[in-house]
Formats: sequence, structure tokens, C-alpha cells
Amino acid sequence: MECKRLGGEVIFTYTSQKEFITLLREANLQGADLRWANLREANLQGADLQEADLRWANLRGADLQEADLRWADLRGADWDFTSFQFRCNTFDFTASPDLFCIIAYHICRIKCDDVEIQELQQYLVPFANKAGIIQRHYLPLIKIKESANEF
Repeated sequence: MECKRLGGEVIFTYTSQKEFITLLREANLQGADLRWANLREANLQGADLQEADLRWANLRGADLQEADLRWADLRGADWDFTSFQFRCNTFDFTASPDLFCIIAYHICRIKCDDVEIQELQQYLVPFANKAGIIQRHYLPLIKIKESANEF
């Protein structure tokens, strides 16, 4: 990596995409405009992405564990194979309908013997079955069950 000053700005030149994405761990990217950014397989562990604009970013395979995504905009982002944790610092991000459906698909694939949870899962099935990952990865559609006893 090479660092130069151009006027009042610091310009970083990276020898490779891999060199760039490894430097993002715990980075302060709060409010950053990362629209269309190629962050494929980026290590964003612990990064501060509060209020970041990640619309249409390529996050495929990125590690977002412990990243702060509060109020981040993830609409249209490629989320496939992304490592992500549900934590307090992931509340209130903006998701595309497909990302919401992907999360619903995962929720519907969890086995739980609680009848109320099973009813919630059945309610989510129509949304879950709209997830783009189903076609991209040849996953099965989730069937609506006639009763909670079909678990």
C-alpha cells in the first residue's frame, strides 16, 4: 500500500483488491458512501458502518461479524454467503425486500417445537419463498403445513 497527500486529502493506493479488503477490519466507515462498492469477501469484522450507504454493494462472502450496521442502508446489496450476526448493533438497518425474504427463509428453516413459533413461520412462508437465494442456489421452496403437528 502506498499513501500520498494530495492537497488536504490522503490518497491510498493498493496493490490489489485483497490488500484493500483486509484493511477494513474495525474500520470507522460511519456514514460512508459505499454504493456499488466491491467489498466481496471483505473482512469488516467490528467495522463501524452506522448510517453507511451500502446500496448495491457487493458484500458477497464478506465477514460482518460484530459490525455496527445500525441505520445502514443495505437495499440491493449482494448478501450471499455473508457472515452476519443478529445483535443490538444490527437493529434498524434498511433492507431490500429480497434481504428480508432471505432472513425469513432462514427463520422458516429453523426447527422449533413451540406452536406459536410454528404459526409465525407459516405466516412467513410466502415471503420466504420469494428469496432470491432459492433460485440462485437451487434451494427447496418451503411448504405451507396444514397443521402445526406436521413439524
